[in-house]
Amino acid sequence: RDFCLSRGLGDVYKRQHPLDLVFSKDGRGLYVSADDATVREYTVASGEAVHKASVPAKGDRIALLFGRYIAVIRPEARVARVPVLDTAHWDYDPVLLEVGAGPGEVIEMPDGTVVVGTTIAHRVARFALPSGKLVADIRLPQATGQAFLVRSGGRPMLAALGSLTHAGRPAGAWLDLFDPAEAPFGATRRSVAVGRDPRSGAVTSDGGRIFFPDFASNTALLVDVRNQTAIRQADVGQGPIASFVLAGDRYGLTLNASSGSATVVDLSPPPAGAAKGDKSPPLPTTTLSLAGEPRDGALSPDRSTLFVALGGGDAAPRGQGVAVIGGDPPAVVATLPTGVGAISVAVSPDGARAAVANYFSKTITILE
Repeated sequence: RDFCLSRGLGDVYKRQHPLDLVFSKDGRGLYVSADDATVREYTVASGEAVHKASVPAKGDRIALLFGRYIAVIRPEARVARVPVLDTAHWDYDPVLLEVGAGPGEVIEMPDGTVVVGTTIAHRVARFALPSGKLVADIRLPQATGQAFLVRSGGRPMLAALGSLTHAGRPAGAWLDLFDPAEAPFGATRRSVAVGRDPRSGAVTSDGGRIFFPDFASNTALLVDVRNQTAIRQADVGQGPIASFVLAGDRYGLTLNASSGSATVVDLSPPPAGAAKGDKSPPLPTTTLSLAGEPRDGALSPDRSTLFVALGGGDAAPRGQGVAVIGGDPPAVVATLPTGVGAISVAVSPDGARAAVANYFSKTITILE
């Protein structure tokens, strides 16, 4: 492939640092959050800034919802709101979702609502857009930073993944499954113990399995929720921070910050008769060396290619470069230069481009 590298987006980042980015629905625009508490839209072809909006807090992470709304997420204890911008009306003030302290991921629901989990407030709440009205909420015992839309028992279910701490140390993690159509919200739920310290997870394309790393134990778990819950496990590299599912659900992959590696996990079912009692054999793994410490990853829409920003784990990252992982089985097919401080990465909806935000060089690298 041909790659167009280190395209600067005007001179607007002379003082501000980019934090996160996401492509527009048509792939022609790029939304970028910065540490001056703004979100900007750029035209990818020219690098021209065409819109700008101020928000109440810095957007450490942003998410595009329903191809139109941008949720601005800062997962700090004192932050209890998630601003949501309407890209059809940049002159409007953002709607504020009153989620509670420590907002986590924002996910889309089939009925047009969104669900947000919180790590400090221990709350999972559902909101309507564009009004921002609270539709329903539930409080859970554990800090719930992740939520997934899955299929269990042949119907859509909401899966909330969270953990507890004791004296500042991980003390256990749980996956709560409940039917989002029930009233009251979460009236009946199934809770499953799943490790100690879960990090960013992924759902298989059929919605029936959740794959995520456990940071405290350097393992990855594959939780099958399709009918009765079944859990398989694999040993991965040190300090796993994120996971992805690739190649038609054949492989899982974890990004391991402490070891500067990626672990490819074979998600194939165990051979007939391999299970002993209630335990299945460990998932087979392969280790891939990376040219730096992974900071963030983004998967192409067809789940064939993973782009990994190698910025490192510092609050203000200084590492640079992006690793491209693909193939069957997955392997590192390229490592490409970026600006200094590769903090986040995004892929366009058609898979034609990837973009990396570079914190210290204050640029965006576009990969064609």
